[in-house]
Amino acid sequence: MKKILTFLLASGLSATALAETYIRVPVDESLTSIKKIMTDALRDEELSRSESRLVALMDTCGQMLKIEMHKRESFRGYDFNTLVISEVNGTKRWIGLCVENSMSEPTDPHFAVIDDDEIEPLLQSLCYMRDSLLETTPSATTQAIFTTRDRLKIGVHCKANRKKWNVYMQKAHRPAESLNEEHLTKIISALEETNKMMK
Repeated sequence: MKKILTFLLASGLSATALAETYIRVPVDESLTSIKKIMTDALRDEELSRSESRLVALMDTCGQMLKIEMHKRESFRGYDFNTLVISEVNGTKRWIGLCVENSMSEPTDPHFAVIDDDEIEPLLQSLCYMRDSLLETTPSATTQAIFTTRDRLKIGVHCKANRKKWNVYMQKAHRPAESLNEEHLTKIISALEETNKMMK
């Protein structure tokens, strides 16, 4: 949509003509609607952009890499696999954790990669959430969240003076997936197994 809008605007069409001809919105709402569409497109692209070192490595041109997935845990269509990337003709090896949605379309894998140096801090954070926070009744609305470079968020949330904590996982701007303590334990297990392979 962003490229189409850029092309049409560059071709000399006015915002009003563009709105009437291509977007089909009332003239008096055209500028606001176009701005919103373009802003949403830019926001979605920014939120989806990964800063993961392993994702960047897999996109590197000019070298052959061997990529392995070692299955660890699964629930609700999500697979947590230890990701091992190695040079075919070298000695370097990189390890991380890959989260895949097996229910998604092949063209939209809906996955996230957790880098090697994020494994330990994420593991410690999730253990703290499960073993400490979930056992408390906060006096104020409380949220704890860990965000990876690949825009994966795992966190807990609880309203003031309530015992029920909400556990969730979210990738970038996609809808959050509601989890429970058992799911949290499975993610911790996958992280622990991946951590062992790194040592």
